[in-house]
Amino acid sequence: MLRMDEVNKIRKAYFLEGLSKYEIAKKYNRSWQTIDRIVSVERDKLIARGKRAKRVSKIMTPEMIEIIAGYLKEEELKKIKSNVWRNGPRFAGNLSQTRRIPRGM
Repeated sequence: MLRMDEVNKIRKAYFLEGLSKYEIAKKYNRSWQTIDRIVSVERDKLIARGKRAKRVSKIMTPEMIEIIAGYLKEEELKKIKSNVWRNGPRFAGNLSQTRRIPRGM
């Protein structure tokens, strides 16, 4: 398998430096057929080489992420309410204070 830097060097030698396929094959110790295959590939296909097509997740859809986020927020509110109930009338503050109350007990 050829690395991308080697592919780029081969294409540069062929297109910019004007070396023949035979000379490039000798220089990079590759077969003439390999050099021919690399040189004849279109630029668009070469850019996409090795990249996977972007797939849409079937499980983690935006709706599912929203449902999970809502569930987690609901659980956090339940936790805060239970801490407030346990601590009684002392509580009179905001969310950050409710997080500090259990630590102080």
